[in-house]
Amino acid sequence: MNIQWLLGALILACVLAGAHMYALAEYLYWHYPWFDIPMHILGGIVIAVFSVGLLKKYNPYGFLGIISVAFIGWEIFEFLFHISTGQPDYIFDTLHDVVNNFIGAGIIYLLAKKTLWHSV
Repeated sequence: MNIQWLLGALILACVLAGAHMYALAEYLYWHYPWFDIPMHILGGIVIAVFSVGLLKKYNPYGFLGIISVAFIGWEIFEFLFHISTGQPDYIFDTLHDVVNNFIGAGIIYLLAKKTLWHSV
């Protein structure tokens, strides 16, 4: 495990949670429908940083497996607990959310490959 990356994931998760709580309190998701996009990108970044922290060495399939389970698991959680906006285009919204998660994770993957996993 890489403690620096895990600590970074914890800090980013706190930032994400704070931004989410503020967004809920101020109805930002309803006033600004696009606000969901940076939140999912940040969510993808958080999960990816956590995944890099868990992996002991460069393992792209392990990385992809961890983030995929987390991203799809979150969307299932949203569906089961009716957290989604309840719009008729729920499938499109879900796919859009997952794509944004992967964009955030891709940024971290490239960063980790260039820094932590640079010898690969």
